[in-house]
Amino acid sequence: MKQQYFLFLTLFFFLFGCTKKIVPTAPEPSVTIEERTLDPVEVTAPPIANNPEDYQLPKYNASYTRVHDLIHTKLDIRFDWQNEKVIGKATLTLKPLFYPSRTLQLDAKGLTFNKVAFEGQRENLDYEYDDNILTIDLGREFKANEEYKIFIDYVAHPAATGGSSAITSNQGLFFINPRNETPNKPQQIWTQGETEWNSRWFPTIDKPNERCTDEIYITVEDRFQTLSNGLLKSSKKNADGTRTDYWKMNQPHAPYLFMMAVGEFAVVKDTWRGKPILYFVEKKYEKDARAIFSNTIPMLEFFSEKLGVEYPWDKFAQIIVRDYVSGAMENTTAVIFGEFIQKTSEELIDANNESIVAHEMFHHWFGDLVTCESWANLTMNEGFANYSEYLWYEHAYGADEADLHRKDELKGYLSSSARGVHDLIYFGYNDNEDMFDAHSYNKGGLVLHMLRNLVGDDAFFKSLNVYLTKNKYTAVEAHNLRLAFEEVTGKDLNWFFNQWYFSAGHPILEIKYGYDAATHKATVTLEQTQDVEKSIPIFKLPMAVDVYLENGKPIRHQITMTKRLQTFEFDAATKPLLIDVDADRALLIDRRDSHTSEEYAFQYLNTKKFLARWEAFEALLVDENANADDVFAAGLNDNSWFIKMRALEKVDISHDDALKTTVANLAKNAKNSNVRASAMQSLAATEDKAFIPNIKAAIQNEKVMRVKTSAMIGLYRLDNAEGVAYAEQVKNDKNPAVIGTVGEIFAATGDTKYLSYFEKKWKDIEGFELIPFFDSYRNLVTQADGKTYASVIKKMKSIALNTDESKWLRVSGTKTLNDLREDYKIEMNDTADKARKELLVKRVDVLTKMIEEIKSNTKDTWLLDVYNYYQY
Repeated sequence: MKQQYFLFLTLFFFLFGCTKKIVPTAPEPSVTIEERTLDPVEVTAPPIANNPEDYQLPKYNASYTRVHDLIHTKLDIRFDWQNEKVIGKATLTLKPLFYPSRTLQLDAKGLTFNKVAFEGQRENLDYEYDDNILTIDLGREFKANEEYKIFIDYVAHPAATGGSSAITSNQGLFFINPRNETPNKPQQIWTQGETEWNSRWFPTIDKPNERCTDEIYITVEDRFQTLSNGLLKSSKKNADGTRTDYWKMNQPHAPYLFMMAVGEFAVVKDTWRGKPILYFVEKKYEKDARAIFSNTIPMLEFFSEKLGVEYPWDKFAQIIVRDYVSGAMENTTAVIFGEFIQKTSEELIDANNESIVAHEMFHHWFGDLVTCESWANLTMNEGFANYSEYLWYEHAYGADEADLHRKDELKGYLSSSARGVHDLIYFGYNDNEDMFDAHSYNKGGLVLHMLRNLVGDDAFFKSLNVYLTKNKYTAVEAHNLRLAFEEVTGKDLNWFFNQWYFSAGHPILEIKYGYDAATHKATVTLEQTQDVEKSIPIFKLPMAVDVYLENGKPIRHQITMTKRLQTFEFDAATKPLLIDVDADRALLIDRRDSHTSEEYAFQYLNTKKFLARWEAFEALLVDENANADDVFAAGLNDNSWFIKMRALEKVDISHDDALKTTVANLAKNAKNSNVRASAMQSLAATEDKAFIPNIKAAIQNEKVMRVKTSAMIGLYRLDNAEGVAYAEQVKNDKNPAVIGTVGEIFAATGDTKYLSYFEKKWKDIEGFELIPFFDSYRNLVTQADGKTYASVIKKMKSIALNTDESKWLRVSGTKTLNDLREDYKIEMNDTADKARKELLVKRVDVLTKMIEEIKSNTKDTWLLDVYNYYQY
């Protein structure tokens, strides 16, 4: 699931145009592989059970068995907003897939049927219904390829029965503020079909290996806009003040990708290669729409050219809705995003939405055009979409930015794997929703990067072209991808797919080094130490190893690890300054290196790859010494804004005028605003009032709010009175970042007169930004007298229980109560004052009762998931 179009063509040809380099050749360096045999491992078959019934097959979630082919879906939809119902008519065109059939089964969750009949017939067909599956007796046996049409008049009552961490509700269709009971909140309807929840609002074969064309007539009040798949063919105003929009999708796609959205939106329009490009945003964000969905058109161009398959659909629309239950969803031609991406152009500087825009767009090739045949194969959708983020960053911003992104993806997967691993193609899941995890997403993308490194760029993208071309408009599994790569490369890639797609885990790779001055041999000993109970014992690992000798230039060796413990020897006239294993940093491994601090310093200063530089930098964060100080100072000039930012956190500039000058220059001129903001903090940390003019200049002149607010905090640190005075000047500003920063400064004063500021302003903040705002509020509440304190916690409880408030406001109220309780518990243990301790015990007791009351009266699953962490 992720601004500037003008440099696109230049960047494309610069990064991917054909260039020819002439380089001198050198003698092939020698490499000797020493294979060490481990102690014998005894492998035995499981004991024979006494009772044959003790044996059972492993759990296997098979792909849906297709009996009928759903060819076309026609829907006529109206809404009962007051009662949150969908009034629908569906006409489904089907035919038996191969075997003759008299019975049709449709997914239809929580529907009421007025009529079930052949199209044009008055008589109802016999059917059975269990509130989930509609089983229709067709009256006779239909043969393969014999088409028929079923008409269903129905009412849908979408209601949730659960959710997951990825998709927090399975309601399928959502009415937002349907009775207009919440002021300043828009009325909307939107759908979320994945995994199999569109059948909550229309009857269908709700499986990923099904696909059909569709047309939808949507009747709404004339004030609303609508969006659905395909093209808007007509829009007709009705005599009753409603309007009927007719959307038609001419290309087949899976039912879970069907969508509708209804609401009052600004619609900003572009065109690319004759196709409409639409951005739906709330009206106050109309001028920011292209920045919100920045680089949409360059991405369409880049992905189309890179894959050799032009964006295959009739339009590309993106829409932001309220209270969305996931991050975003790749509905064919009409992507839905949560409101968290809806920001002003200024807020989006160096904090854009491009990764999530790229992710959902790439799904239109991998997921929509070619679709996983079962949820066990979900990485065939999500792994590719995940990797699109890397591809876009690499193209638009360079390898450092792409590898920074990949660093986070690897960290996310490794963190998740500590809680358990499973095959990437995983047939043993407990629930469809379980597949939406760091395996299907992060690991899937990381494995594709390894595959690209293994076969080379040209073969990688040619293979993707073959895969898409051969399998378009079909459902696929991992073997389809393997066969495409084997067709292009001529290589047998079963070993790669078997260990990365059809096995669990990843290598934990311990790396040790040696040098024999007598034989002039350098050694690298690699050992895979992953738990064999959870992961395969040995991964085959082809990799590059760079050996740096006295001249500081690397000599590259290609090796392949095929043993659990293996030593490799390299010719080296002198002891290497560094041996860099997996020099391309392509492998998905948990790397356990044994470099010295001197070697890490050399690695940072001499290797080119971002991940190698960051690895060395991060190691020296722990092992601080003179080498580390040199690296941190050098980091201020790194090509990566991220390393610059981390260097600013570590470098002490208080007593070094040269470093002060460098940091002051970064605060003013660094290209990335995150670096400028960090530099402001570094200047303030010196407590040198000479920097007050620099900071005031940033407050007055900076366009990027995070730098401006960092400067405001810096001013307060250098001069409390001036910082508070400026906060007083801007306390009526409506920008959420300014509100939050003013709150932070007011809280730092400890003056409870500022409590009213928070109580006045929290309605002006939305989403996650409420959390730090309430944290500042809580810090001030701890300074309040007993009467004020009692009033505050009563307000927090009221907010938490008010179902008309946003989830973020409600969770902020509950979190404030919980954090106060935690503060008091800590103080209880530390204080020796008996009276104070008794007061704290009473407060903790009252807060606990409040929190338990909030929990027992909360029905929202997202809130309850958060509240589960609030335990006493």
